[in-house]
Amino acid sequence: MGYTNLLKFTDLTGAIDTAASPAVTGVGTLFTSELVVGGYLVVRNEVGGVCDIRQITAIASDASLTVASNFQDNANDTSPEAFSVGEVQVNGTREHSFVAYFNDGVAANVTALSITIKGSIDRVHWDTLATHVFSAGELAAKEAHFYIVGPSTQFIRAEITDANITKTAIGNAGVVVRYSNDKM
Repeated sequence: MGYTNLLKFTDLTGAIDTAASPAVTGVGTLFTSELVVGGYLVVRNEVGGVCDIRQITAIASDASLTVASNFQDNANDTSPEAFSVGEVQVNGTREHSFVAYFNDGVAANVTALSITIKGSIDRVHWDTLATHVFSAGELAAKEAHFYIVGPSTQFIRAEITDANITKTAIGNAGVVVRYSNDKM
């Protein structure tokens, strides 16, 4: 069966300076070409090494954007990342199959992780179809398969719903979720 990747991390150009506000300032960044409104910005060096993921609500220029909620005021992040929530067209399919893969950092550092699966008819309004909470066994095995039956939808996407993912856990594509409309 063929799978389509739904979650992906991408390194960004430049550095960012977060403040205790929704405003984010870039230094040598290319926000207008590397990010999109509705996508996510990843800041790795928040307090305690925790990685924060915030949804982008506006992009004013290559060096200025706004996120939905405050980052903590912290030193510049010299290796910011974009976290893209991919979507796939499913043409009214109700049965959805997923597989998640975790890297060593996730298995060693994350004790709780869940993925929310959302569906949409028009790509404007996304309804939650299901949330899969990964068990300790799935995290330790670095792989999980799950299946949902939801209402008819034309598009589907997956979102990480936990904010306590450490920068080590993120690593390089620390979590990859793939989708197929074939039954497992």
